[in-house]
Amino acid sequence: MENTDSITLSLELNKNHKNKRGQHSVRLFVFNSITKDKCYIKTPFKLLKADFEGAWLKKNSKAKFRNLRMEMLKFLDSVDSCILELGRFDKDEFKSVFYGNGPQKKDLKYYYDKKITDFTESGGLGTADQYQCSYKFIKKYNNDKVPEFNQITPKWLIKFDKHCTDKGLLTTSSIGMYLRCLKSIFNLAIHEGAVSNDKYPFGKFGYIIPKGENIKKALIKEQVQKLYESKSATPYQKMSKDFWFFSYLSYGLNLKDILMIKNKDLEEGFFYFERKKTLHTVKTRIPIKVYLTDFTKEVIRQYGDYNPDKPQDYVFDILNIDMNDMEKRKRKKNFNRKINQHFLKFANSIGIQENVSFSWARHSFATIAILSGVRFEVVSKRLTHTSVETTMLYFKGFEEETFQEINDKILDFSKKTDANDSSNLTKHLL
Repeated sequence: MENTDSITLSLELNKNHKNKRGQHSVRLFVFNSITKDKCYIKTPFKLLKADFEGAWLKKNSKAKFRNLRMEMLKFLDSVDSCILELGRFDKDEFKSVFYGNGPQKKDLKYYYDKKITDFTESGGLGTADQYQCSYKFIKKYNNDKVPEFNQITPKWLIKFDKHCTDKGLLTTSSIGMYLRCLKSIFNLAIHEGAVSNDKYPFGKFGYIIPKGENIKKALIKEQVQKLYESKSATPYQKMSKDFWFFSYLSYGLNLKDILMIKNKDLEEGFFYFERKKTLHTVKTRIPIKVYLTDFTKEVIRQYGDYNPDKPQDYVFDILNIDMNDMEKRKRKKNFNRKINQHFLKFANSIGIQENVSFSWARHSFATIAILSGVRFEVVSKRLTHTSVETTMLYFKGFEEETFQEINDKILDFSKKTDANDSSNLTKHLL
């Protein structure tokens, strides 16, 4: 159910239209601060400008306006009650119920709004954005109209995929991400009985959502060593390098999780974290213990503000506990952009030409650990992956190098073979 606290109601005078008596229609402005939807609803009031201002805009209404003000407040109360009963605000559905025509059928927009609201209220702002973009692209493809559930068939999805690919509108990864949102919408609508099972367009006998190509996003050990030993040119480059290696030395912890570390998470020689990305998608949440090195301790000392007397405060003061979720997300995005910008300049300046970013620290940790002989299962657990298969995707692009190393190792004995023995063996074979 949508949090109706996010809905603002206000009465406004429509100054663009007035009747022969000089009266303007009064309209209700509705705004949803979460979905950013807004609309106007007609009201039964037609008033002169002076009457509207006297009854509604002035704090202390004169006696002659009090009855009118009471009528206007009564109207707003009835609107508010209707929205509470519906559990959300949709213009057409509201009008249908409020004016006595019965509830409207739940459509695609209803379920997208529901998902966006649920994720926003639970702090999943990034996922809410994905659903918002998914809805936008699907609606735009359908001539800027919300498609009906029964319109979306496997054939329709194939055409959507081809259109976005051929026009260069979306990458394969983005198409997959947005259509997984749509798939989730269908699952919810079917669960609530709004759509029948036979209309489900995905799955084995329907449209198969594409997976993006696994692009190599990891550095080799020699490159990481070069980054570590090279001196940065500016304070911002140094900061970006320090946070990159904090991630690398903390099992590839992403920047969002680093910034969310609180004073209460730190103990002598280590800290605990729970990955925010999977906080609401796994049944059993086990905090990961990360041991602090001299380097990571120095990063905390230099950029953090550790205070055990304030356990709920964040270690790094990029965020503070007084910020709301939207403010935190904006601050994290800005900081992430700054880190990526300066780290790329630093890496390029020392001869590393790859388009490296902060996320490469995570992939580099995983790849180098595996190439160093650490078992996939152990690395997978450190990365908080729910399956080893996900971890194996990080390793894509390095298989050929690994296979070559295996060939070299299994033929090591040939280097130790005595030349005379080899000659004798040849004679024997002849």
